Amino acid sequence: MIKILHRNGDPLYTSSTAATTKAALQEAIGNGLSLKGADLRDADLSGIDLFRVTLEQADLRGAVLHLSNLQECTFVESKLDNAIFTRANMAHTKFIDCNLPHARFDHAVLFHCFAKKCFAPGTSFENASLRKFTALRSDLSEASFLGATLREDSRLIAVRLSGSNLERLKINQTEVTMCQLDESYGADIEITNSDFSTSSVTGTRWQMVYGNDVKFPAELRRQPGVSFIISSDKINFVAPLERQEDI
Repeated sequence: MIKILHRNGDPLYTSSTAATTKAALQEAIGNGLSLKGADLRDADLSGIDLFRVTLEQADLRGAVLHLSNLQECTFVESKLDNAIFTRANMAHTKFIDCNLPHARFDHAVLFHCFAKKCFAPGTSFENASLRKFTALRSDLSEASFLGATLREDSRLIAVRLSGSNLERLKINQTEVTMCQLDESYGADIEITNSDFSTSSVTGTRWQMVYGNDVKFPAELRRQPGVSFIISSDKINFVAPLERQEDI
């Protein structure tokens, strides 16, 4: 017998046939059970199908969702600290007011993924595909984007990225508005057809940056830790007075 508990300790669902928490959760979803407040801490949910499932105020700290189908899944006010989403399919997944410090999205597909007001310092997006990705007013400080791609009309608006690892990050057709990139670092960064002009870049250490058709804040040119490769082209450095004051 497997029980899924509410965060307050009350039983939320009991399965007499399931052998694992994953199987019991899949059974509960099939029966149309609301998972609001579900306690799934440290649960191994690898490969689970959560298509169009809403997890509101759920506790998935330390949960493993490796290779899971999370298409159109919605997380609202949920705790996802140290959760593992590696190689998950997260097309059209939404995170609203969630805590995700040190969560891992390595090699995940985050197509049209949306995050708003999330606290996610130290999160890893290594080698992840972020197409049409949107993050609003969220904290992704000290995140790792090593080898990731951020492209096709992606938007980062009022996002804290201070101290983030941008090693081998490829950015294309991306709006980076009023973001904090201070103390971010990395080499072999490729940025094309994107706008960083309203973001702060104090103390950045970007080495071997290839830029084409990009707008940067003028202060980036004065950062001693930044170098552009010779083939960079169509780079504009926008003075502070030209930047928008609000979003």
